[in-house]
Amino acid sequence: MIRSPVDNLLPYYRYAQRVQNDLFLLRSRGINLIPQIGYFVTETEQLQLIKLTGTVPAHYKGGTYNIPVLFWLPIDYPSKPPIVLVTPTPNMVIKQQHQHVDQLGVVYHSYLVDWNTTKALVGLYDILVEIFSRDPPVRAVQQMSRNVPQTTNPFPNELLNMKNQLTRKIQEAFRNHISSAPQKIEHLMQQEKQLAATDASLAEEKKRLLGHLDSVYIEPVSYTHLRAHETGRNLVC
Repeated sequence: MIRSPVDNLLPYYRYAQRVQNDLFLLRSRGINLIPQIGYFVTETEQLQLIKLTGTVPAHYKGGTYNIPVLFWLPIDYPSKPPIVLVTPTPNMVIKQQHQHVDQLGVVYHSYLVDWNTTKALVGLYDILVEIFSRDPPVRAVQQMSRNVPQTTNPFPNELLNMKNQLTRKIQEAFRNHISSAPQKIEHLMQQEKQLAATDASLAEEKKRLLGHLDSVYIEPVSYTHLRAHETGRNLVC
């Protein structure tokens, strides 16, 4: 007889017979929870545990909705309660501020808080049906209108061409700026040197002129001497 992976893992459970009995009760009631093997990862370790995946029916406003769930059975189950998660599909989201399910999908209920070895998976399943029927923990994601063709390009070809041309121009301008930067810097440095040389020449010329003026002697001339140079026609007494 071929043993399943779950059967191979059962011997590692502290209460293997109890785990096997609870799984049998689920199957006998036709409950849609399939036992599998999975790796439960914590901050410090990775544990290979039995997990149950499937759905829990929520009877809500005249309809029945299948809520996807995941049960993890600790290695010492039933001394410790299972970890129950709501696992929404891509077209579902978890309701905000749900009474029994947080935004990570973790289920909280007094049945789990007050867990003891007299409780079982079947009883937990019945509790979930009750609370999910009262308030489903997930809602459907609004889909895009079917009137909008999925193949419609949100950018017409003209806009795409303009965008591509502008991108190329920006890239080219950037490359030109980078490549011409050394030449521009060199040109500015040459201009600064020329200005510095011009300033130095002006300073030397100013110094020379001031020195020349200091060496010139201006002889004073009397008023009478100036009058003697005037002609008789222009002389006024």
